Amino acid sequence: MLRLAKFSLIMALLVLRFYADRAAAQPASSPTTSPAPKSLPPVPAALAGILGPSNPATITVRSSPPLPAAPQEATTATGSVVLKPASRSPAAAPQQAEPLAAPSKTVGRGVVFVLDGSGRIRLMTDDLQAAVAHAGLSLEVREFDWSHGVGRVFADLRNRWHHDAQGAQLAATLVAERKDDPQARLYVVAHSAGAAVVLAAVDRLPPKTLQRIILLAPAVSAGVDLRPALKATRQGVDVFYSSFDLIARGLSLTGTTDGSTAASAGATGFSSPTDDSSAALRQYPYTSEMAATGHRGGHYGWTKYGFLRDYVVPLLDGAR
Repeated sequence: MLRLAKFSLIMALLVLRFYADRAAAQPASSPTTSPAPKSLPPVPAALAGILGPSNPATITVRSSPPLPAAPQEATTATGSVVLKPASRSPAAAPQQAEPLAAPSKTVGRGVVFVLDGSGRIRLMTDDLQAAVAHAGLSLEVREFDWSHGVGRVFADLRNRWHHDAQGAQLAATLVAERKDDPQARLYVVAHSAGAAVVLAAVDRLPPKTLQRIILLAPAVSAGVDLRPALKATRQGVDVFYSSFDLIARGLSLTGTTDGSTAASAGATGFSSPTDDSSAALRQYPYTSEMAATGHRGGHYGWTKYGFLRDYVVPLLDGAR
């Protein structure tokens, strides 16, 4: 009960922060004048001792710069990959995306399936669609709604039967899409508890059904076996995680989607497979350079337009 009370307090604080940020932010599709930076309430001292450092207290919402080149990768001593976005010239004028050409089945259409986190608190489909359009990619962005409903955070987080049932439905959708167009480029982008549904789906997929899986702050335990996911993809799995994510860290109090009270992958990344498939697993810790996108290391920053534009869309390659 004490753990549940602590986590409920954490969730309440983080949801209040999220809605304060969203109220100050402008829609990604029509950036005009950036609002003044908004100070966020500090994390209570009692929680700071449990969870460690919190996010920086200031969030600045910026207008969208031109799309940079694909992020450059550098491997750290621990095996994690650090993404470094290409530098931007302040004088460069924003570039207008060219009209999208109609997808051709001869080269395979591109479809990105989006799975949001528990409770549908922050939806990223519209922001990802805007980022894809900004890049001039001929990709269809399609939401896969697996949730129990708005605000039903704990039902979505802990109902493992529901994860499995929705995973079976997602797998059937992907197989049907592949059957309709054998050359289709299929991607999956999942945030938080949405990762549990994806991992339930991959066990049911033929090898190399997907191009790539991208997991943002996955709310599953770090020890989950990713080999089925790696087998189901052609280009592997990309994972973004943050030690500053209070929600991801708080899952050690109430349990991850798979019921573990160990560290969640959203806070620490996954344990790498011991076989050759580990080369197809790429993990990116949060870095200070990502703050330029409006992401300050928290749970929902991964789903914002700026981060999706600069770090996720460049991973959707081969679809121009």
